[in-house]
Formats: sequence, structure tokens, C-alpha cells
Amino acid sequence: MKLPRKQDEFGNENIHRVYMIEIMDDKVEAADAIRALGKEKVGTRPCFWPMHAQPVFTDVDSRHFQKHFVCESFPNADRMARQTFYVPSGLALTHDDILIVCSRLEKVFCDLGLLADRRYEAP
Repeated sequence: MKLPRKQDEFGNENIHRVYMIEIMDDKVEAADAIRALGKEKVGTRPCFWPMHAQPVFTDVDSRHFQKHFVCESFPNADRMARQTFYVPSGLALTHDDILIVCSRLEKVFCDLGLLADRRYEAP
């Protein structure tokens, strides 16, 4: 699992409008985590839909048609679409809300084989 950096390459603190998680194990896709987290009552959403997969750019009748999206492959964009998702973030989340989300993420990631053991429980 890959989490966002606390600081950028210049040492500036990142303030996350959204919080993206990237699953690094190719045997587990974001859709698996999204489905399992939904059962745990944790709202998530996919974070990336590649431009070359969007009908507005691939439909030859669209005024936004992009020929190169039909003829080329974009493996990094495809991988990001399969392996990334957003978890809840925002100013309205309380500290206890964050602990609950973290605890449920940890449970799901253990169940999916992405973590070896659980470290803490939510309040």
C-alpha cells in the first residue's frame, strides 16, 4: 500500500483535499477494497478514470474525439485506475471518525492479505 507523502520534494507540508491510497499488490484491485470497505460502512470512491477510457474521447462521433487514445496504450494510467481509490477526508471529520476509518481500513487490508496484523482498534 502506498500513502500520500507528508511533504513534497521541496519540504512543503501537503494539505490533502482528498486522500488517495494506492494498492501495490497486483493480486488485489481497488474495486476489491472499495467493495469490502463499503460493507464496513466506509465511503470510498475510485480516484482515476483514464482519459483514453472515457467515451467522450474515444467515440469517433464526439467532437472531443482523440485518435491517439484509440491507437495507443497507457499502462500507467490503466494501473492507476485499477489500483487507487480515495478514502474519507475533510474538515467535518472528527478525530474519532478518523480512528474509525483507519481501524476499518486496517481490518479490510488484513482480510485482503495486504497487512500482516492489526495494530489498533477504533474508540
